[in-house]
This record gives sequence, structure tokens and C-alpha cells, in this order.
Amino acid sequence: LYIDSQIKSSATPEELSPYIKDGGIPNQATLAFGDGSETLVSEQPRVTPPTEEPVIKKTVGGQASKELTNQDDVFTWEVAASFGNDTSDWTEVKITDQINDLLDIKDIRIVDENDTDVTSKGTLDTANNLVTFTLNQENGSFTYLAGHTYTLYIDSQIKSSATPEELSPYIKDG
Repeated sequence: LYIDSQIKSSATPEELSPYIKDGGIPNQATLAFGDGSETLVSEQPRVTPPTEEPVIKKTVGGQASKELTNQDDVFTWEVAASFGNDTSDWTEVKITDQINDLLDIKDIRIVDENDTDVTSKGTLDTANNLVTFTLNQENGSFTYLAGHTYTLYIDSQIKSSATPEELSPYIKDG
């Protein structure tokens, strides 16, 4: 008996994550024979879904760099963390971004890939201009993060107290 099968297209990364952790999706066959009261059970082979590794990307204003027109311009850092699909055995999840001491942090928004606010899913700290978003487990694990992307939007501005001498290493073409 040959059975061609595949993982359902409707299976979510969150549903598949425990199977990745446990070594695959198990399947077992049974042979009933004689008058049907005798049975044999096969081995339990497993099929492991492909894993997607976590990725983090940072841009400013949606680009690799941004040139300001005025020193008091507000600009936005975007820190996007895609968690991949193998999150069920994680014991800690933190997204951090060290903002230069010459910058003031004006506002921080944290959203998922659907632009839904997810700030309540963790704790946000900005001590010493180190933005740290520490996520909470749900039902004792981080499985809920599988397949999701959380983005921190960090609005910043050059401090009004920043001197020309302090800024000179960062000014392109003098």
C-alpha cells in the first residue's frame, strides 16, 4: 500500500512547531488478521516539516540609511524580528536595539505582521537607550510566535544638547 501525502496547506506554523520540536509528524499502520482480533502495529516513521530560521532586520525610514534635512527631524527605526517556525522549545525571547546616546527616543510602537499592537505580549524597557522587548510565554511556551513577525518602530531625534563636535563623526561629507 503506497499513500502519497503532504502537509495540509492550511497547517499553520504554530500547529507545525511542536512536530518540528518532537522530531516530526508520526504515522503508524495496523495490520488486522485472522478473525480481526489479532493485530500488528508498524514502526512509527516521522516526517519533519522544513524549518524556517528566525531573522532580524533593521532599517531607518524603510531604508538602509537616512540623511536628515534638519537636526530636529524625527525619524523612525524599524526592527523586524521574524521568529521562524521552530519556537516551541525556546525558553526566552528578547528583541533589543541599542540607540546611540546622542539620540532621544520619542515613541515606540510594537506590532505584528497584521499591524496589530502586540506590546501587551511582553515587557518594554528603554533604560540607557537600550530598547528591550522581552516577550512572555503563552500557555507555558513560545509556540504562539511561530510564523509571526514583530516589528518595533522606534521614533528618535537628535538630542538638542548634542554638540557639533559630538555629531561630526556622523555627518557625511563634512
